Amino acid sequence: MGRHIAPCRGKDPMSEQSTPQWFTGSEYTHRVAQAIAQYGPIARTTLSQLLGLSQGALSRITSDLIYADVIEETPSQPNTSNKLPAGFTAKESTERRGRPQTALRLRAEQRSFIGANIHGSDISMIVTDALCNPLCECITEALTSTKPNDVAQQLSDLARRCSAGIDPSPVAMGLSIGGHADKDRFVTYAPFALGWQHRSGWHDGGIWRDSVRYFQ
Repeated sequence: MGRHIAPCRGKDPMSEQSTPQWFTGSEYTHRVAQAIAQYGPIARTTLSQLLGLSQGALSRITSDLIYADVIEETPSQPNTSNKLPAGFTAKESTERRGRPQTALRLRAEQRSFIGANIHGSDISMIVTDALCNPLCECITEALTSTKPNDVAQQLSDLARRCSAGIDPSPVAMGLSIGGHADKDRFVTYAPFALGWQHRSGWHDGGIWRDSVRYFQ
């Protein structure tokens, strides 16, 4: 879920508190991890062809990602042709016959995240793994107040209840606020419906900054 707030004035509130990174590395490291998340389980040969990387370069990158518990090898390679980009055809592997095939998959269970949505007079929240697989039942409850500070507190309380017993604990929250398009601009609906348009703080991320206190 994304955070959509318009008009946006002032600096991004999240610049003051960045989301903890799962791993570090070069642009290619992140491209490899993204491709495995999107197309995995996927064979190394297919992955190298897809990204235009040599087997040696890919091996170094995937070794680092395996060490960081971001990805892992699986003992077999399922058919992923329906998941690969349209028009892409993997070349036949040159590995020796009889050698067990392996594939790479994202260890999505190593990270969890909270997704929250304010819609109408309700808040919905759920916890997912890194591939957006739900880890709990979605909880929806009515807003107890429309005051920004109260909404932030309710988000924080709901996050604690929603993530109780989840291991590993969520590392970040994505907050979605309903909106509508006005000509060439995206106008957030919720602040106006809740009466926040004349309150200082909501448009520069005050509600978001307060709600992330759960992770401190």
